[in-house]
Amino acid sequence: MAKIKGNHLFGLISGRLGNTIGVIINGKQYFRQAPSKSSVKPSQKQIMQRARFAFAMKFLKPLRPVIQLGFYKRNDSRSAHNKAMSLLLQQTIKGEYPDYTINFQKLYLSKGPIERCDATSVEISDQNIIFQWKDAEEIINDHKREHALLIAITEHYEVVQSVDEYMRIDKTGKLSLPQAPSGTKIHCYLAFVDTKRSNRASNSEYLGFVSMP
Repeated sequence: MAKIKGNHLFGLISGRLGNTIGVIINGKQYFRQAPSKSSVKPSQKQIMQRARFAFAMKFLKPLRPVIQLGFYKRNDSRSAHNKAMSLLLQQTIKGEYPDYTINFQKLYLSKGPIERCDATSVEISDQNIIFQWKDAEEIINDHKREHALLIAITEHYEVVQSVDEYMRIDKTGKLSLPQAPSGTKIHCYLAFVDTKRSNRASNSEYLGFVSMP
């Protein structure tokens, strides 16, 4: 069923309307033909591809706040989500159908030209995950407007993240421990983004993992 967005008589339409589907992208209206039902049974290859794509979609869903900042680029026709999805499908998902998993060391949660910091560390203290980073003194002023993106993902894909609580110049930040059994691995990532300059970002950095106490 289609929904009208906005208060105008001719608002933007989102959803199915007869044989047409309305889509709103960046505030603009687009229409496409609704797919017809197929009586052809999908091949095994198609089933595997669809399952892999569904796994990627499910994995990225809770990471949307980070993805929207880390992959956004003004005047780029591709959405942040599509760029993150492309990288995930190309180099991060491993395993065979139906047992897909994530190669956490190859996971990117942001991509961009901002310089990464010199040194990083992560540890657990008082039910928090403590992130620390260090920059060379001569470049601190060049990065003082950047926000630090802190991300923790358990081996079972629960996500804890912070996108606007800490600045790069803080040199430290923390996340609450997720609800997970003792011994669960928590994979940690750090990235930086300058929201004042077209959301320029750094490549995210994998800091390794900590284990639930």
